[in-house]
Amino acid sequence: MVADHWPLDRKQLVARAMNPNDPAHGRGLCEPCDRVDKAGRQPGGWNKRRRR
Repeated sequence: MVADHWPLDRKQLVARAMNPNDPAHGRGLCEPCDRVDKAGRQPGGWNKRRRR
């Protein structure tokens, strides 16, 4: 299991002065599901697409 911030990511929680370590702001995912979820919500690296 991997800890995942949901529905807001860690940066959004910190920006809203919310505790990112509160279990109410998280969920557990298996590693493959976490990778797929992050790739869709936080694309980066060689596959990063520019928004126009």
